[in-house]
Amino acid sequence: MTRADKFLIFIIGIIGIFGLLKNFYPLLAKNILKSSPAYAGIFYQNKLVATYPLSVSRRFFVGPAEVLIADGKIRIVKNNCPNQLCVHTGAIKYPGQNIVCIPNKILITIVAPESSLDSVSY
Repeated sequence: MTRADKFLIFIIGIIGIFGLLKNFYPLLAKNILKSSPAYAGIFYQNKLVATYPLSVSRRFFVGPAEVLIADGKIRIVKNNCPNQLCVHTGAIKYPGQNIVCIPNKILITIVAPESSLDSVSY
């Protein structure tokens, strides 16, 4: 085995280790974020109208939209906007995720209390 062969095996090993870390980091980050209690900030017509914890199930209305919080997730169930993009967005649960309805000026965003992480990329 030559010196070049050893170097090539070393480089392939390093690439393999980085590949494994890249695949497992999002799982670790999700578990860290899951441990902190998340809240949903509800904005209607550019004003914060409510803040609800995702740990408590409830159903309520924001303007014309029906919103559901269940199983630690929040989603818009019904709305009267033309494209229904906010309804098709589905449920969100991680800090930084948003549901937006531009025609009705509704914004739902997930926020977490202070976290030790600065950012997480998926």
